[in-house]
Amino acid sequence: MPETLRLFTAIELPDHVIAALREVSPHFPELRVLPAGHGKPHITLKFIGDLEKERLPALDSLLAGLGGPPREIGFTGLGAFLRPNGAIFWAGARSEPDLKPLVAEMDDSLFNGLGIGRSKGPFFPHVTLARTKRYRKDLKFKAKEYQKVLAPPFTATSFGLYKSELKPTGAIHTLLFEYKFSVASEK
Repeated sequence: MPETLRLFTAIELPDHVIAALREVSPHFPELRVLPAGHGKPHITLKFIGDLEKERLPALDSLLAGLGGPPREIGFTGLGAFLRPNGAIFWAGARSEPDLKPLVAEMDDSLFNGLGIGRSKGPFFPHVTLARTKRYRKDLKFKAKEYQKVLAPPFTATSFGLYKSELKPTGAIHTLLFEYKFSVASEK
């Protein structure tokens, strides 16, 4: 059976933004907000899933053809995705220019070029701050109280292709390739 890699594309956050987002921690002592040791926090652009390792050069080539101009990324507030088996606590993100056309182009390119499935549902840019295995209805309401606890904006100059390894202590993310945004690549 061919070796596979669990992959996704994302924009990595700079250290000063991570530090500002960690300031949320005292308001949510029951959560491990942005735990250290699991790779840098990021804004996921596309979850690719398992891909055979020998297809990695073709994926790299397709992603290298995408990009556009650098993006100004800001944060819009806190929230939670509630699921029966837990919750994901997040900081919403916005971008200028918008990330949605890049994500749509990425979706189309990977589907047409490699048969990688399209993303399910609309793209919602966010940074996962914490996960909990318990259903936490209170998180959604508590998050609304701290909308002013946000990080400063930053300029994203690239996105990356990451490998994700699931471990009992959490996922470990490793950057495989980086793709620079440039004014010259604006379409």
